[in-house]
Amino acid sequence: MGVKDYVANELEVGPDGLLTGRAIVKIGLRDKLRVLKGLLDDLGLGLGDCVAVGDDESMIPIFRAVGLGIAFNPRSQEVAKSAHVVVRSDDLRAILPYILKEY
Repeated sequence: MGVKDYVANELEVGPDGLLTGRAIVKIGLRDKLRVLKGLLDDLGLGLGDCVAVGDDESMIPIFRAVGLGIAFNPRSQEVAKSAHVVVRSDDLRAILPYILKEY
């Protein structure tokens, strides 16, 4: 699909190789749109060139800004209403027809 870069929070892994229950936060809930704009600027792309997938209220500003916002099993009606597409499934691959249609 040509994914060039990403930013994501991480689950902390202890020296024993097990999850510690802590997260390493690289992007706060209120920083998502700002970070996305920075990534797109670095790639020479605009928000209209972007597909965003999420399920919670922190995605609403992003869904409203990007070319294709996909609410995957949205947690609220407000999240569903803010997205271009709503997908309810146990399988994340169910979003692929919407993404691949764009290419």
